[in-house]
Amino acid sequence: MTGRIRLGISACLLGRKVRYDGGHKRDGLLLGALQGHVEFVPVCPEAECGLSVPREPMDLVGDPDAPCLVGKNSGADRTSLLRAWSEKRVRRLEREGIQGFIVKSKSPSCGLRSAIVRRPERPPLRTGRGIFTGILMQRLPLLPVEEEVRLHRPDVLENFIDAVFTLGRWQELLRSRRSKRALVRFHERHELLLLAHGERHLRAMERILASGGEVTAAELYARYGLLL
Repeated sequence: MTGRIRLGISACLLGRKVRYDGGHKRDGLLLGALQGHVEFVPVCPEAECGLSVPREPMDLVGDPDAPCLVGKNSGADRTSLLRAWSEKRVRRLEREGIQGFIVKSKSPSCGLRSAIVRRPERPPLRTGRGIFTGILMQRLPLLPVEEEVRLHRPDVLENFIDAVFTLGRWQELLRSRRSKRALVRFHERHELLLLAHGERHLRAMERILASGGEVTAAELYARYGLLL
């Protein structure tokens, strides 16, 4: 793979003072492991969508699958503002060719699986996905996304980096002249990594490759990409 890996990252993890309290959450352990090897693309959804620094803290409220973002004290609804900005920013990230994203845990905009959603009924709290991260993963379903706290575990970090490099090679393959032979070579190169998803998953991908003579190259790549 040519060129440096481009990783999106919650800007506060780089030490940028963009949090609601005017502070940051610089993650020295993570940066020490990755800086010099990747190009970071910093993103702070709340600051970049037009909210001030410092600002009123926000809560996710309502349906965990489609929560609203409201001011903790004022109750002002910022959902539409953040969603509209996120849609535009994710399209830009797609054009910029990012190959992974590291998000801030527990953030109402960036949390992956730890954002707290408040509900009027019992149980009152549930963890879910931040608004920006939800849109990011919906728009870019192949993109490796992980919270910074989990990447402190060596095994999780290794799996994340493997997934990032695999996506980078897949993106290169899509930019090249698509052929069945090239797709088979890609599959063989990544077979052990793909096996980590389970043998049934791997066999399904092999069946798609075996059907290559019956479909167009575009359809073959599309079917394979859905399982990658």
